[in-house]
Amino acid sequence: MKAVTILLSIRLAVGAMATDMCSTYSRTPCICPAGTEYAQSASWAVVGANAKDVEELMNDYFECGWRGSVPYETLGPNNHPGKSVRVTTFKTLQGIFNFSEILTDQRVQSDGSFIQKFEYLSTIPGSNKNGTQTPWGGYWITITADHIFGNETLIRWSTYLCSRGYVNGM
Repeated sequence: MKAVTILLSIRLAVGAMATDMCSTYSRTPCICPAGTEYAQSASWAVVGANAKDVEELMNDYFECGWRGSVPYETLGPNNHPGKSVRVTTFKTLQGIFNFSEILTDQRVQSDGSFIQKFEYLSTIPGSNKNGTQTPWGGYWITITADHIFGNETLIRWSTYLCSRGYVNGM
C-alpha cells in the first residue's frame, strides 16, 4: 500500500508539472490563450557529418537558410540569447504573417554538440492585411545536435505551440 501511495504521489507531482511546462526543455507555461490548442512535435535524424560541421551550419541564429526560411530583418547582436531577434514571413491559408522570434538559449560543447532554443516574440503590427489572427498563441522550439561518434551526429527538433490550426500554404 505504501508503494502505491508513493507512486500515486509521484504521478500527481509529474502530472502537475506537465500542465505547467511546455516541455522537459522549457520552463515556459503551456497554458494556451483562448482560441488556441496546445500541440507538440519532435523530429530527429542521424546525419553523416561530424558535430562541429553540423554546428557551423545549423547554430548560427541569423544565418538560418538551411531551414527554408530566411529572416528579412535581424535585431541585436547575432547568437546572444535574450538579445538576438529575427523577423520572418510565414505563409498560411489564412494569410501572410510577419513575426519575430527571439533566441532564448544557445550552448556549444567542445565536440560541436549544441542546443539552441528560440520562441515566438510578436507579430509585426499591421503586417497581416486580411485581419485574421496569427496562426499561434506562442511557440517554443529546441534544436539539439549531439556527437555520436566520428562522422555521426544526432539532430533533434522539438516544437511546442499554442495553435489556431492554420495550415501552411506555399
